[in-house]
Amino acid sequence: MAEPAEPQPPVYFELHIAPLMRELDRRHMQYIREWDLLDYATVVELHGTILDQLVDKKDPMPTLKTGGPWPPEWIQLFKRWIEQKCQRLERAAGTYVATREGDDVVLRATGDAPGPGYVVWLGARVPQNGPYELALYQKPPQQAAGITQVVPFSVQERFPDSEARIVSFKVEDAKGLQTVGVT
Repeated sequence: MAEPAEPQPPVYFELHIAPLMRELDRRHMQYIREWDLLDYATVVELHGTILDQLVDKKDPMPTLKTGGPWPPEWIQLFKRWIEQKCQRLERAAGTYVATREGDDVVLRATGDAPGPGYVVWLGARVPQNGPYELALYQKPPQQAAGITQVVPFSVQERFPDSEARIVSFKVEDAKGLQTVGVT
């Protein structure tokens, strides 16, 4: 008797799908069809159309003149994301402090994760509309059922700033878009 297949790990828009969308393709589709390929809601709404274009043998997208079609493993990843109901990373809620430390600025976030095993980090916001835009992401553990206690977290990112040009950050979290001034 065959063993049951291992469950496929989750595919998330911000970690797996957005990085497949090249800036060249994003700008092209914004110009041609007013689609933003880094906007989650747009990609979810148009996932069937996007997939049809990716697998079209006669006229695949991206075109040969603009880097060529996606490799089969990228298309499989996109299909798996669709099969897993177009998941995206959750946003954690945090409290932020940004301070100068020598030639760097350190952005710290603290808060409570929903339970043990959650991973919380500051990462690039998708889509990013300007410099120093981040999101406070949280990813649940593979087996998250029955979580009943919160777990404190503290994460930080360091940004080189020898010319003291960084004055604030924009951080998207569970409460919305926050502006964090540097002190």
